Amino acid sequence: MTGLKYTTWVAPAVSIYATGQFGLLLGSTPEVSVSSGVFRYSAKSFSSSAFAYGFGAGVLVANRFTAGVRYLTGQPEYDVEFRVTAPGYTSTTTGKTDQPTSIFQLTVGVMF
Repeated sequence: MTGLKYTTWVAPAVSIYATGQFGLLLGSTPEVSVSSGVFRYSAKSFSSSAFAYGFGAGVLVANRFTAGVRYLTGQPEYDVEFRVTAPGYTSTTTGKTDQPTSIFQLTVGVMF
């Protein structure tokens, strides 16, 4: 992710900042396998990428301590393969699906 950051002083030792970012989201779906009796259900893992963006804000105290929030989001499109098997029976379904992906972060840190 890359972007812009704006900082302004609100008191002699306190500044606030805001960020705007954009970039690439790289994601993957989990591989899933479940058995129930003679049936076995499975879904393959696939990877995808998508445009992503985010924004955030925070406070910096004494040029050392920082706290903030950040929200990042994107919507990759994944391939899907779902398979059901049993003795003498196999069924496979394939397709594509959008998977909205977001993260909300609360951050606290010390700058060196």
